Amino acid sequence: MWINNLTPPDGVRLEKAGLVSVQPDPRDKRRQVADITAEGCAVLEQLDRQQSDFFSRVIGQFK
Repeated sequence: MWINNLTPPDGVRLEKAGLVSVQPDPRDKRRQVADITAEGCAVLEQLDRQQSDFFSRVIGQFK
């Protein structure tokens, strides 16, 4: 999965954390593309679960 519009500071930080890999764009050598790593996917899945749990608790207060 390629990530669009990643700013250079964000890309460097995420790459250093092992969450994305950054490579030259094969279609345009002036650009770089970021691809999410397996570790990045795991972090996104964890954040998604936390967000779902949070909203379930909030909505549950109104039932």
